[in-house]
Amino acid sequence: MLKRIKIVTSLLLVLAVFGLLQLTSGGLFFNALKNDKENFTVLQTIRQQQSTLNGSWVALLQTRNTLNRAGIRYMMDQNNIGSGSTVAELMQSASISLKQAEKNWADYEALPRDPRQSTAAAAEIKRNYDIYHNALAELIQLLGAGKINEFFDQPTQGYQDGFEKQYVAYMEQNDRLYDIAVSDNNASYSQAMWILVGVMIVVLAVIFAVWFGIKASLVAPMNRLIDSIRHIAGGDLVKPIEVDGSNEMGQLAESLRHMQGELMRTVGDVRNGANAIYSGASEIATGNNDLSSRTEQQAAALEEQASRLTEAVAVFRIQQQQQQQRETSAVVKTVTPAAPRKMVVADSEENWETF
Repeated sequence: MLKRIKIVTSLLLVLAVFGLLQLTSGGLFFNALKNDKENFTVLQTIRQQQSTLNGSWVALLQTRNTLNRAGIRYMMDQNNIGSGSTVAELMQSASISLKQAEKNWADYEALPRDPRQSTAAAAEIKRNYDIYHNALAELIQLLGAGKINEFFDQPTQGYQDGFEKQYVAYMEQNDRLYDIAVSDNNASYSQAMWILVGVMIVVLAVIFAVWFGIKASLVAPMNRLIDSIRHIAGGDLVKPIEVDGSNEMGQLAESLRHMQGELMRTVGDVRNGANAIYSGASEIATGNNDLSSRTEQQAAALEEQASRLTEAVAVFRIQQQQQQQRETSAVVKTVTPAAPRKMVVADSEENWETF
């Protein structure tokens, strides 16, 4: 199957897989970061709620404590044994503490609420706060009016205990939310670690798969083609070239096989031409040999004819000499005077030499 997929398509698939891994891991990490941000927001909100609520609670306790001191000072002033801060100063300090409690409570109510926080618990603590706050404000008014009996008769401790109970319950609820947020953070961290491990495993698996695919579709066919090219370069044109697949390597193998076939055809044409040239050269050599043989035969015939001609000339000369000698002998016989005979003989010799 890999051999039928083009290399460009394979590379695009690999890029798509890595892109998908990047998007998936990025989405999971973004989700983990989002959960961490939400948990951090919850923790920060809880911390601010606890800080403002605790500030209001401390301010209310300070107001109650200051009012108790003011009541005791009022009683001591009645007996003329008072010392230290006056009742007015203590009442002013109590009013300041009460205003600070109101400010802290307003800051607390301005903070956002987590959906997991109980609305009923928030309403209950507000109700007890109002009761306790109004009781302290009433104590300030009673003490300012000099109604010391009503001041001490007010069940302030019960109001304080009721608010403290709701305050503790609310803090416990926030502590549970804090623990849940911390647990979520730990779970998000563990999830991020598992995601990281999973992504690493998937990346390694993809790397091995890509290497296997490259080796099967690119490296192995390339090595086979290189081996075929080396055989062709060495003069082996009959070794078959395998064409496996229709991708780029398959097309390259098909082109190489076509080149091998064309080379075989060209070499065959050259061989046929060489054979034809060799045959023509052989015929020419045979013709040259025949011509040389005929030339030698003709030369031998010419030599034989020349020899015969030389013999004929020699025979002719001998015959001429013999003829001349016979003629000379005849002339000598016919001429009687000796002198003229010698002259004739001399003339005959000159004629022979001329011949």
